[in-house]
Amino acid sequence: MEGDVMEANKGGVVVNVKGVRVFVPRSQATMRRDEDYTKLVGQHVQLVITECAGRKIVGSINKVTAEANKAKREEFWANVEVGKQYKGVVKSLTSYGAFVDVGGVDGLCHISELSWNNIKHPSEVVKVGDEIEVYVKSYDPENQKVSLGYKKEEDNPWVKLENEVPVGTEFTAPLSPSPSLALSSASCRALTVSFTSARSATSA
Repeated sequence: MEGDVMEANKGGVVVNVKGVRVFVPRSQATMRRDEDYTKLVGQHVQLVITECAGRKIVGSINKVTAEANKAKREEFWANVEVGKQYKGVVKSLTSYGAFVDVGGVDGLCHISELSWNNIKHPSEVVKVGDEIEVYVKSYDPENQKVSLGYKKEEDNPWVKLENEVPVGTEFTAPLSPSPSLALSSASCRALTVSFTSARSATSA
């Protein structure tokens, strides 16, 4: 059956099913304990009745969700391949990456795969609830693990530089002194560089 979530309290949520109030305990409202169940308020949900004693009617939303996720997982593992792109939802963040639901399966997008920049925490790029496009870097069906990528090659600063600066371009740029280079203070002010590639250049 289905209904609309009317309100949330410390114990769970109340769903209006054809004019009847059905209480869904917090533990039965979401699939993860760290999910904010209060966000269900206002949503149309599917649920099953687990207890009916007089006017006390109790239901479960996550039992329905679990069945739906099972079907999604089976479809995912039957069709997954390296490089395949998915639209996913960020479910949780850790210090080492973001877990993204790509269809009943949570894949890990390591922090190093979130940005070409050096970031300290995934929250600098994404937040829980964000819908993002990711691609499969590797997967392990036996252990039900998926590694995801988010940053795109076209955003690679080296690739962008190669596209924006033609090979052979000469330009003058400030040079920071290095202990390994014996440079005079005057030579540290500026250096003329001949651009050969994004990863190498010749000085003049």
